[in-house]
Amino acid sequence: MARFIIQHTYKQGPEVFWKSMQDLVSNPAAAAPLADEMIKIGATPIVTYNNYVHGRTDGFCCVWEAETAEQVTAALRLLGIDQTLNNDIQRVDEFQWAPFMEALLKERSPA
Repeated sequence: MARFIIQHTYKQGPEVFWKSMQDLVSNPAAAAPLADEMIKIGATPIVTYNNYVHGRTDGFCCVWEAETAEQVTAALRLLGIDQTLNNDIQRVDEFQWAPFMEALLKERSPA
């Protein structure tokens, strides 16, 4: 699976989007069929970085896994996200800093 970062910007303001997401995740009966469809499409969300709760109103980003950007686009359409957000989908490689930093700190710590 590939990783994709999506830079989202709001079409109608952040309140509209975050209210719709809150409604969705607070209703597992409605969310479960959508999750099943996303799995069938082959795209799954991994993490959302929500900076709106910290005062940012210009956008936010998410990380998804899929084979292609088209699968991510199809999942966003299924969720109706394309109606409230502009979505800049970018395939990315990932570098994990934690192991590097841990090794560096261990090397520099007194024995």
